[in-house]
Amino acid sequence: MKAHLALLLTAFLFTWFVSSAFAQTTYTFATAGNWNVAANWGGGVVPPDPLPNSDFIVINANCTRSWYTTVNGTMTLNAGKKLQVHSVSEAIAKAFLKEK
Repeated sequence: MKAHLALLLTAFLFTWFVSSAFAQTTYTFATAGNWNVAANWGGGVVPPDPLPNSDFIVINANCTRSWYTTVNGTMTLNAGKKLQVHSVSEAIAKAFLKEK
């Protein structure tokens, strides 16, 4: 019985680890305004900082960010939209962002 329980627990933990390791989340900025306002994001959730490698940010509206954000995943700035960053990292952000 103990061996069966240990096998089930191991299978559960392995499944949980694999599913969380490959989970991807897309955060879509949909309403012009401040990055930190949850209502501006589709689903009402502001992306975590730092953004995990497997996650995506899509900017569909003009966005203002008052401080830098570490993006380990992928960020897409759609054509005609602006991401304004008010910090020392503004020049760095402009250098790495490309319009799509």
